[in-house]
Amino acid sequence: MGCFPVIYHQHLFYANGNAVAFGDFYVSADGTNLLRSNRGWFRVNSQGAPEGSPGGDYASLYVGGQGYGGVTINGIGTIDTGGSIQCSDVYLRDSWTAGWGLLRMLKDLYNRVGALER
Repeated sequence: MGCFPVIYHQHLFYANGNAVAFGDFYVSADGTNLLRSNRGWFRVNSQGAPEGSPGGDYASLYVGGQGYGGVTINGIGTIDTGGSIQCSDVYLRDSWTAGWGLLRMLKDLYNRVGALER
């Protein structure tokens, strides 16, 4: 397969046997299953199965920026961040929580400890 740079609506498009580049993005065609921005601040790719995993490959999404740690969301149910995560509440899927959010549980715990101290 040969290389052929093409200009389409003022945006650069490039393809060869290993990759496709369009605008500011790159897509692999070599089995690595990668889509990323040229600066690397956005990336979607497939990962091999984690060690000891009963499943196969999983997807990974990375969003970052210059001077920021970035966030990686993995298809195995993990979120990796170099900083903090901000949200209004967190709900756990355990029957023990009885449908309460983490914020409500912490407030309840705080009030019960406060009542014991009085």
